[in-house]
Amino acid sequence: MQKKILSQATSNVNNISQLAAEAAINKGLEVTQNMKIAFDRRRRFAIEKINSIDNLSTTKATGAFYLFVNVSHYCSGLIENIKSSEDFCNWLLENYYIAFVPGEVFGAPGYMRLSYALSDDELSEGLNRLEKAIKDISG
Repeated sequence: MQKKILSQATSNVNNISQLAAEAAINKGLEVTQNMKIAFDRRRRFAIEKINSIDNLSTTKATGAFYLFVNVSHYCSGLIENIKSSEDFCNWLLENYYIAFVPGEVFGAPGYMRLSYALSDDELSEGLNRLEKAIKDISG
């Protein structure tokens, strides 16, 4: 019985992959190329913006659509009750309505993960809020 269940649960291509393959065959890869261009533009924009904000830095990521931002300066008790990147991410969410994933979940305390898989306008707005948060901390 277990083999029958496993066979039916894992041996087929999922529907989304089938539709994506069909679209690629019928419409070509132009859409994919446009997405790659947009993600690269957002990546470069986010790296430049983050590295221009006081005491934040990130490296030039080359894969996926995430950046790891070094926020260790702000995780050392500078702000009351913020002693980790998890605390810092919670503070940003509660006070500036921007969401990041704390580095602790990746084994990288003092960092936070930023996704740039969103529109240019949303990315710009989020990074402007991050910049405002840092300016507010610094006085």
